[in-house]
Amino acid sequence: MRPVFGLSVPDAGTLSLLPDELPAAVAFGEITGEMLENTSLQAVLRRIFLKHDRALVVRDIVPPKLADAVPASPLRLKMEFDSGFRARCRAASALGCRVVSAEFAVGRALNDAAYEAELVKVLHSAAGTLEEFGLVMAFPLRLPAEAERAAAFLAFKHRLFYPGFRYLLDFHFEEPEAFAALERALPVLTFDRSLWRLPHLPGAESPLTAEVLEKMRPVWCGGNDGRSVFVCVDAGSGPEGEFPFARLAEMFTCFLRKGTL
Repeated sequence: MRPVFGLSVPDAGTLSLLPDELPAAVAFGEITGEMLENTSLQAVLRRIFLKHDRALVVRDIVPPKLADAVPASPLRLKMEFDSGFRARCRAASALGCRVVSAEFAVGRALNDAAYEAELVKVLHSAAGTLEEFGLVMAFPLRLPAEAERAAAFLAFKHRLFYPGFRYLLDFHFEEPEAFAALERALPVLTFDRSLWRLPHLPGAESPLTAEVLEKMRPVWCGGNDGRSVFVCVDAGSGPEGEFPFARLAEMFTCFLRKGTL
């Protein structure tokens, strides 16, 4: 396995801070579902990412509050959801996206059989749209918070019986016992270890550093099967006019260079 790094771009203002040509170490960008509806951004996204063979993924292809509410909603609202979801998937596909994510309340479903049944119906309906536009949809699995329930999350995905659903490991390394919890969860998630998100946390007590990335090297770089592990760093929303692009790009470059020595 080998890591491929990307950066989360939270809004149009942050997008304007990126250079037209990204360093080789930044292989993809993560944009939000809301940005898909801003037609003025299409040319910018194509210039920065697609023109230079950088991939795009979409975070929150549907708003988290809507994803949480729709399983328990009346049929009319579910139909409206399907229409909006399809429109955003079409827009994502037009930009060359192949992976989208959505914050459906899988954790809630594990504790509420009635809600789970409705969520499964919503996701089965969504599967047809994903298939039509060639998309994979990932559900963020927050670690370490959900580490002890990893087997239950995996069982839920198996019940969906559709290969286009994955988990994105949203790893909060700064939390207590995070690496110990990760070690316990990973054997369960053997086939769900290719999509990751890490927070940058500038100014926090435990920010993302080169040392943190090194602790992840055995997780991301084990084996010689040639598979890629996609690691998106969420830099968050900093002060206006600031985005730690250069710092993170250099961190990725150093990590990758060290792996070739």
